[in-house]
Amino acid sequence: MANPSTYNKSQKLTLGDDRNSMIKLVGALLMIYFLFKFLMVGYFLSGKSESRYFNEIASYLFLSSNNETVFNQPWSLLTYSWLHDQDLLFFGNMLWLAAFGYVTQDVGKRSSLLPNYIISSFVAGLIFIVANFFFAPEKAYYLNGSSPAILAIAATICVCSFNYRIFPRINGGIPLWILGIILVIIKTVQVVALPVSVQITYAGAVLWGVFYGTKLKQGKDPGAFLNKLFFKLNNLFNPDKKETKEPPSREYFYMVDDKPPFQKHQNLTQKRIDEILDKINQQGYRHLTDEEKKLLKRAADDEDI
Repeated sequence: MANPSTYNKSQKLTLGDDRNSMIKLVGALLMIYFLFKFLMVGYFLSGKSESRYFNEIASYLFLSSNNETVFNQPWSLLTYSWLHDQDLLFFGNMLWLAAFGYVTQDVGKRSSLLPNYIISSFVAGLIFIVANFFFAPEKAYYLNGSSPAILAIAATICVCSFNYRIFPRINGGIPLWILGIILVIIKTVQVVALPVSVQITYAGAVLWGVFYGTKLKQGKDPGAFLNKLFFKLNNLFNPDKKETKEPPSREYFYMVDDKPPFQKHQNLTQKRIDEILDKINQQGYRHLTDEEKKLLKRAADDEDI
C-alpha cells in the first residue's frame, strides 16, 4: 500500500443502513424497473400495443443510435442507464451490481459507488454517440440498461483492490479479478451480435473503470464532486449541517506513504500496521482477528505513534 486511505471501523453495513450505497443504488434501479413495468401493464390493459408504449415513452428515455435524435432529447444520455427492456438481463445485472457493490463497500470505497455509476454511464453514453459517427447501424438501435456502468464499477474495484478474495475460507479464496473476467466474458457474449458502436461502448466502459480505479488507488475520487452536490441538495434547507462521511469517533485515518506514518511503540510497528491495512484491502475488515482490531484502535488512539 502506498496511498493515503480512509478506513471506517464499521464496514459491515446492514441492509437498512443509511451508508449502504449498494442497497440504495440497487433499490433505486428496482423501483424504476417496476414503475415502468406498471406503465407497460397499463398500456396493455387499455388495449394499446407494446410498440406504442415504446414509441411514446421508452424511445424518449433510451439512448438512440441516431445522433440527431440524441440532439433533440439530450436527457436520454442520463436516463438510458436506469431503464431496461429485458427482464432476465436486468435481474442478472442487479446480481452483478450487488456483488461488486458489496466488495466496493467492504474495502472502504462506498462513497465512490453511486458517483461511479452515474459518471461511467454518462461516459459510456458519450462513447456510444461518438462511435455512431463512424459505425452507426443501418437500423436504429436504442442503448439502455446498466451493463456499461456495471462493467466500469467491476473494473474500478478490480484495479483498486486487485488482491481481494471472495470466499477466503474456501482454499484461500477466489481472486476478485477472476470474477471480473467472468463478467467481461458474459457481457462480450451478450453484445457480439449487437452493433459495433455498442461493442465499442462496452469496451470503453471497462477502460473508464480502469482509469477510475487507478485514481482511487492514488487517493483521488473523480466522483467526489457528485457526493458534495448530493449533500448540498439533501441539506438545501439545513445550511448549518456540515458535510461528514462518518462520525469522527468511528473513523480511522492512516497515511501509508514513502515516509513511515507510524513509529515503533512497544510491540506496535509500522510493518505490523501495514500488514493489517493490506489485509483489510484484500479481504475486508470483517476478516481481522480481535488482536488486529485492537492494534488498529490503539494506532488510532495513541498520539505518540
